Amino acid sequence: MECAGFSIMVYNTARLLYFKKVMYNIFMNIASFAKVDAISEITRDIGQVFFASMFVAPIMQAEINWAITLSGFILSIIFWVFSILISEK
Repeated sequence: MECAGFSIMVYNTARLLYFKKVMYNIFMNIASFAKVDAISEITRDIGQVFFASMFVAPIMQAEINWAITLSGFILSIIFWVFSILISEK
């Protein structure tokens, strides 16, 4: 049974890496038609919005919804990383 869990983990990791590659290609295609700095700043700002609204705000409440908090943190990191990747090109 552990082998099945490992294969699911490997499959999900492969899907995540493919998704990252697709998103990177989409952002790079958009960046080729627009100013790279502007798109980098926009994605950074989107990351800040996710960080503030889905990570910091739920922590300040009396009852913490960890699913929302964790998803907000992950989304903010994803958009910040895309911002850095775009600005490096």
